[in-house]
Amino acid sequence: MNKTEKRARGDLGERAAVRYLRFRFYRILDRNFRAGGAEIDIIAKKGKTLVFVEVKTRRLEPDSADRLTRPAAAVTRDKQEHIVRAAKIRLAQRPTPDCSIRFDVIEVYLDPRTDRDRVIRIEHVKAAFTA
Repeated sequence: MNKTEKRARGDLGERAAVRYLRFRFYRILDRNFRAGGAEIDIIAKKGKTLVFVEVKTRRLEPDSADRLTRPAAAVTRDKQEHIVRAAKIRLAQRPTPDCSIRFDVIEVYLDPRTDRDRVIRIEHVKAAFTA
């Protein structure tokens, strides 16, 4: 898969994740926030919780995906540290008093039986990692 196809697949996953979150009454504050050499895919708020979301999109069978092959497994310790660094910058730029902070991963599964990218399942891993 070339870079353009990879980016298109990532964009599809992020759009699906935004729809998923909005349907669950999250307010989307920012998308693709870049700071400190890192990017946060989605920044959302629900109630008194500010949520930094990393979206991982993969063409896998969701029922056969074990812990080692799940999309969330791609959010390595290094990637987590980058996200946390960007989140700290975002919080310094736009403080959100009286809010708790959470780092989530949204896994977007694409249909493996077709070449066409079609979302078949979304898994929301809340509090996937901590700062």
